[in-house]
Amino acid sequence: MSPSSDYAWTISSTEESENSDALNDAKDDVDQLNTRTGAQTQAYDDKFFFLHSVKNKADIYTAENLLDMCHIETSIALDPEYPNLCVLDKEGVCTLPSTSIVVHFYEFHNISQWSCYLLSESVVEQKRNQLYTAMQTPEGQEKYGYWLSKDAVKRGYSTKAQSIWLVGAPLEGYDALSSKEDEQDEKYRDFFTGSDGAIDGVEETLLDFFDLYASTDGLFSYYPSPYLSSVSEGQIEEKWFSGWNVQNENSRLITTDLLFSMFSILFVLFWLYVHTKSLIIALAAMYMIFCSIPCSLLIYKAVYNIPFFSELHILVLYIVLGVGADDVFVLVDSWKQTANIYEGDISNGRDRELTHKRLQHCYEHTISTVFNTSFTTAAAFIATGFSPLMPIATFGWFAATCIVLNFIFVVSLMPPVVVISEMYCSRWFTCSVIGRMAVSKTDPEDEGICANSQIQDDKNRDSNVAINEDSKAVLGDSGSENHASSVESKGIAMVQNYNGGPVLGSPIDSPEGKMEPLSPSFTEGQLHNGDVEADGMSNKEPNETTSYTTQVLGSKSPIVDIYISVIEANVPLGNGKRVPIVAIILALGLFIFGVIGAMYGLQLRPPTEIEEWFPNKHMYNLARKSLLNDFLGADDSAYETVTFTFGIEGIDRGSFDIYKPDENRGDAKFDSNWNLAQPACQRAMVQMCDDIGTFECRSEACKPTKRVARENTTECFMKDFRVWAQSVHGEDTYNMSESRFYSAFMEFREEETQRYSVFSDWQEAIGFIGGELKFGSVIFTSTMDSRSSMQHKQEVVRRLDALVKKVKNYGECNECDCSSLMYTGEGAFVWMRSEEGIVKGFYQGLSIAFPVAFLVLLCATGNIIIATYAIMTVFFIVFGVLGFINYSMNWHLGIAESIAGIIIIGFSVDYTVHLGHMYNDAEPNGFHDRKSKFEMTSRVLLLTVIGGAITTIGAGVFMFPCQLIFFNKMAVLIVATILFSWVYALGFFMSLLYLVGPEGATGSIPVAVAKLRIYFEENRGVGEAKISPSSSDHGQKSSS
Repeated sequence: MSPSSDYAWTISSTEESENSDALNDAKDDVDQLNTRTGAQTQAYDDKFFFLHSVKNKADIYTAENLLDMCHIETSIALDPEYPNLCVLDKEGVCTLPSTSIVVHFYEFHNISQWSCYLLSESVVEQKRNQLYTAMQTPEGQEKYGYWLSKDAVKRGYSTKAQSIWLVGAPLEGYDALSSKEDEQDEKYRDFFTGSDGAIDGVEETLLDFFDLYASTDGLFSYYPSPYLSSVSEGQIEEKWFSGWNVQNENSRLITTDLLFSMFSILFVLFWLYVHTKSLIIALAAMYMIFCSIPCSLLIYKAVYNIPFFSELHILVLYIVLGVGADDVFVLVDSWKQTANIYEGDISNGRDRELTHKRLQHCYEHTISTVFNTSFTTAAAFIATGFSPLMPIATFGWFAATCIVLNFIFVVSLMPPVVVISEMYCSRWFTCSVIGRMAVSKTDPEDEGICANSQIQDDKNRDSNVAINEDSKAVLGDSGSENHASSVESKGIAMVQNYNGGPVLGSPIDSPEGKMEPLSPSFTEGQLHNGDVEADGMSNKEPNETTSYTTQVLGSKSPIVDIYISVIEANVPLGNGKRVPIVAIILALGLFIFGVIGAMYGLQLRPPTEIEEWFPNKHMYNLARKSLLNDFLGADDSAYETVTFTFGIEGIDRGSFDIYKPDENRGDAKFDSNWNLAQPACQRAMVQMCDDIGTFECRSEACKPTKRVARENTTECFMKDFRVWAQSVHGEDTYNMSESRFYSAFMEFREEETQRYSVFSDWQEAIGFIGGELKFGSVIFTSTMDSRSSMQHKQEVVRRLDALVKKVKNYGECNECDCSSLMYTGEGAFVWMRSEEGIVKGFYQGLSIAFPVAFLVLLCATGNIIIATYAIMTVFFIVFGVLGFINYSMNWHLGIAESIAGIIIIGFSVDYTVHLGHMYNDAEPNGFHDRKSKFEMTSRVLLLTVIGGAITTIGAGVFMFPCQLIFFNKMAVLIVATILFSWVYALGFFMSLLYLVGPEGATGSIPVAVAKLRIYFEENRGVGEAKISPSSSDHGQKSSS
């Protein structure tokens, strides 16, 4: 597993990512200050949040409530390790954060003063009134908003408060924050929560304080998470979280959630055994499925040379379980059908020729069917492989490789297992497995003996061949009475009911079609096989017949009989005709439903809030939502810090490898033409600082002041340097020589600190490298919350772009080279491009996967009509699922949805391509009208489709108990996709084929190609070739 990385989900080719990496590289190379104070003099970026709310919605600022808050925050303040991590003042004393509401009311100045006691009402009232007076103005809301609930102005008091605890950086023993940053971060994490899912530090203290039990024993340790429970102390309801706690909790939940995959594996194994009735086949199939994953991993790492592998890639297990089992069902069911076509006993290795014929027949059918579905699924994942986000792209390539190897294993390793299982393992492979031969046994001694009856084997096979060859002779309407007479006159056995039932091959609206062939009548064994007289009537009694149709169509099943009878259910019209009402209702109803689903599916949009990973009731999820929605504002740390920089013109990525996102991210390239000693460059920077503070931003993200920058947050070294130079040296920087300017500038950098961040120096903002000024940065806190939605971030980016354009158009920039001006954030703008990449990758994947699916359907069926029906079905499935999650689940197009959207195509096409391929394959088997082709397709594949659906649903349903939202979403999407696929394939697609499916050579691409060839040959005078029965025959063979 690759180490967790914030860079993994960034798109390194975007301008925001390149600017950020260039600035970070430049800051790493700056000259160190000689006067820089020691460790822990700066505040680290990550914070720890306490969120306090009062139960009864009363005023939270009472002495009793503040005492409870003090006791809660003691978990950090009095931890013996905190002095080693806290922010130190210039005298080296451990300070307490001014952003703690407890520190604000108790007025603690350092850690040694911390003591919880009941404050007097006068002290509480004074501090409380200070807050409530300030909240009446936008400036007061901006300054104290994180201590005031969102409805505080309306209520006149606050029902919520928060405390933000800081830690110092760099830690003792490190020169800078960037020095071995991972090691320093690990020490912070160990203090707050522990590492690798362990419960330790402040987290353990808080869980003990609130009597929260975290199970650490047994197989499912830490299930359920203690953070699914609410906690309180007195009247205070408490929540807490930090970035370190979120990472550690995420690690715990992933470890626990992945254990549920065991149940998916056991279920698939169980259903494989139920469907195949063979433990050997079931075990071999599971072995094959598991082998495809490590073998794919070997190719993924050794051939593709991709070292990145994350938790996302483990999701492939659930996909391969469903796809692999479905492929095995196709193989086994095809093998069963061969037992009906080629009757005989192959147990104990006898009759090798028969075994070879059955295996060849099975293999030819399986390899084409499984290839079609595997190719489409793999193509869908390959489309995902072109996502601009590296984890999603690598997931797509890994999943596609697993699907391809699974196909190879199914067609190479599983056929011998199936054959050996029947030949030598009859104990596990019973008569019911090999197809329940469609033979009426008249000898009681034969009962219970597997495949021991052969009725004129050679004669049956000869007659089958005759049927397959002669039934292809007519190109036109094969369902007409003339066609039936023509076929019968050739001695072909037409399947006809003894009771005067319909001819298999008559149209559904013909008089013969009023009866119900191939439905309940099949169960009575009254249909004839190839052992017939020339006039089409059997020379045997009904109880002695062996049905050729049953041989072709497969074993009898009440489920299949019911399905066929439902689809073929009809009502009489006044003119003597009958209307298949159920098929019409299903086709029309599902078409309308599909259109509505597509309308909602196409409206799917990116999230308007930060994406959730924990359950709705999880404390960390509630805390995030509370920070965003429940307060008038937030402290400066919650807002995105923006840096405007001159002097850096780009980055040289060099040997950067996107699959190792934390390594070698590139070297900054500097603008040699930028010279701050020029008065024009100084004036441009001073003017930019003034404009930053007043530049308007009308976006909702810029509330409440509607400006880009928060008040009193702009750190402008040029303005401070000019004041310093005037007060210390009595000089105007505009009049300094270049050498004097840089000499004084370096002195200022050594001695002074930033105006608003009193513990922060100018080392990384004034970029001297090797004694030469390479870049200069102006830093300010924006009014945009770092956790804003993609839309809000895009609005702010447009305003920042406008500000950059304005600066570059300054008159001073005619003399000073301002072309290198760029801006960076702390990560929000980089992530915004990742969010855009998610959306782009999703629609790009659809644009690739849909045409590929159509081509596969076209090649598989060889019929433009069937392929059109099929791709329409796939469209309704895909966008029906997306519409469902948009309308019913109120989800947005996030990471899980974008991945699942491509998976949906792979899953949705499987059943449709199986059914469409078999419907077309019925033609060369003697079934020319849509009614008989529909029935043949149903009898051969219905149980296979049902078995595949149950397996995939069973593999996915065990993700529902998972605690991470991502796995829950994938469970919903996989199960919904299979259900939609099953309903639309059997309800919509099959109804279309039954009602308006192509008959004979209608829509056949090979026949159309043959006609075109003959047409062009005739026009060129090559010959007088015409479409004749022989050319029809050729077209039919090509179609098959």
